[in-house]
Amino acid sequence: MIEDCAIIGAGAIGASLGELLSRTYDSVRIIATGERAKRYSSEGFVINEKRWIPAVESGDHTYDLVIIAVKFNQFHEILPVVDKLIGEHTQILSLLNGLVTEEILIERYGSEHVLYSFTVGQDALRLNNSIHYTLMGRVVFGEIENDREDLTERVSEIERYLCAAGVNAVVADDMIYELWWKFMVNVGINQASAYLERSFGEFQKGGESFDLMKDLMEEVITLSQFTEHPLSTLDFDRWVVLLMTLNPLGKPSMYQDFEAGRKSELGLFAGTVLEKARELGLSVPANTMVYEELAAREMVNS
Repeated sequence: MIEDCAIIGAGAIGASLGELLSRTYDSVRIIATGERAKRYSSEGFVINEKRWIPAVESGDHTYDLVIIAVKFNQFHEILPVVDKLIGEHTQILSLLNGLVTEEILIERYGSEHVLYSFTVGQDALRLNNSIHYTLMGRVVFGEIENDREDLTERVSEIERYLCAAGVNAVVADDMIYELWWKFMVNVGINQASAYLERSFGEFQKGGESFDLMKDLMEEVITLSQFTEHPLSTLDFDRWVVLLMTLNPLGKPSMYQDFEAGRKSELGLFAGTVLEKARELGLSVPANTMVYEELAAREMVNS
C-alpha cells in the first residue's frame, strides 16, 4: 500500500501532478532544498489560476512512491537526492523523456524498484511559477510487458493510487514500444515547434509545420525498424489524433525552453537520432538540419 509520495521536479508536469495528487492525499511531498524550497513553500504555484502551496521536504527519509519529473539535463545531478528516498519497498516512476533513464535507475537501484513510465498529452504553458493547462494528459507506465488480466502487484497498486486521485494512468502492454512511440513524438513535435517557433495550433492546420514534424518522426520510425519494437505509420497517425485534441495556443516544452533561455533536450532528441543513424549508416536529413540550427541558437542563448 502506498502511504506517501515524493515528487522531484516541480516544472509543468511535476507541479501539476503534485497538485492533482494532493487533492486526494495529504502525504504528497515536493522534494526541494535551499532557496527553491523557501520559494515553493512561500509562493507556491498558480495552476489554472488557483494558487497551490505544496508540502515541501528536503528528502531525508524514504517514500513508497518516488516520481521523477525533472528534465534530462538535471537527471544525473538529482540521483544523490533520489538515493536518500529509496527504501525496501519504494517504487520509482521516471517521467523523463528519452529511452535511457529507466536503465540507469535499474542499474543504480535494482529492477525491483523501477517501473517504465512517461507522460503524454499535456498542453501546459508555464511562466515562472504559473502553469496553465486544458489537458492534464496521461501517465503511461508498467513493467516491460504487461497483461491487463494479470498485472503485477506493484503495477496494480500504483494504478489504483493514481486513478483514485483522478490521474489518467494507463498500463501499456509493451512499454519499450510505447517509449519509442513517445520518443518519436518528442523528436517531431518538440523539435519542429522550437525550430519554427510555432504552437500546437499551427501543426493542427497542416502545411509546412506539419510536414517538418512528420519528416522528423519518419526518421525515428526508420530507426525503430532495427529494434525489436518497430514503429509504423499507424503510430504517426495515433499521434495526429492526440495532437488534434491539444490546446491550439499551447506550446511543447522544448519551444518554451528556448523562449525562456533554458537548456533544451536537443541532445536527447536529435542528438540521439543522429547517433543511432551513424551507427546504422543511415541518413537523417531532417534531424540533422534541426539539430544544427537549434544547437547554434542554444549556443547564442547560453
